[in-house]
Amino acid sequence: MENHQELVKNIRNVAKNELNKDIKTNLRKASNYFKNNKHGIHNQNLEWNIGCSV
Repeated sequence: MENHQELVKNIRNVAKNELNKDIKTNLRKASNYFKNNKHGIHNQNLEWNIGCSV
């Protein structure tokens, strides 16, 4: 879980410094996606995982 939290934190930090409004919005959406789907992302390698999509 530690790498997952670091990913979300790094995406948000990049978004804070981004000047382009559209890129900033997309980065925030990406960080929210990863934050809200951490269990699905961590379980991707399991046999029973049915996957998830953006």
